[in-house]
Amino acid sequence: MNVKRVLYLVTFLALMGCTDRQQDSTPATADSTQWTETVAQWQQLEAAEYHIHKLVTQSDPDIFRSSLFGHRWSRRFSVGDRKVAVPIDVTMKVVFDFSSFGAENVRLQGQRLFVTLPDPRLVVTYFHMDERGVQQTVSWMRSDFSQRELQELALRGAESIVASAPERGLLASARSTATSLLLPLLVGQGYRERDISVQYRKPFTTDDIPSLYDEEASVFSQSQP
Repeated sequence: MNVKRVLYLVTFLALMGCTDRQQDSTPATADSTQWTETVAQWQQLEAAEYHIHKLVTQSDPDIFRSSLFGHRWSRRFSVGDRKVAVPIDVTMKVVFDFSSFGAENVRLQGQRLFVTLPDPRLVVTYFHMDERGVQQTVSWMRSDFSQRELQELALRGAESIVASAPERGLLASARSTATSLLLPLLVGQGYRERDISVQYRKPFTTDDIPSLYDEEASVFSQSQP
């Protein structure tokens, strides 16, 4: 669902709720079914989007390895080096699936209200390797990088972009968007803004990316050779 449409809906509901409640009134502790059902209607919410242009590089030296009299050794021959730089463009989105949002996502502790967001889903919506922009430096003793090698290198670059989502602040940005949509709705229900905490169920790190990445919804997976 488009964020602007959600924001308009939330603002309307908040204004309706404020007609008989003051923002500094005692937080509601009763039934939260009405507003959780409203949130569930957001369904697939695109909360953050990230565009990045990345130059993926690789140096592939020619290394000769041998084993003589039980001793293994290797030697790098600089005359056999080959290097490549592959430009890629990636668009990644963070999507929340609110369709199952309910009472299990809400916890009251005194006057504090804790709202736990659904786990974010990372979706690659655009992936492009600029073949014309590829630059290779290849020794006369070596062959150029093949199309398959270039594609695999570009995909590894895209994977590194997805893996860096927590460090790039993409998940934090998505949480901020969800918070900005939830706060007016909850204040309209009688909760005080200072008593509301919108959080993930855990701090997500790079190790969590495989479980958050939505391969089926991503164009990234369709580009593999």
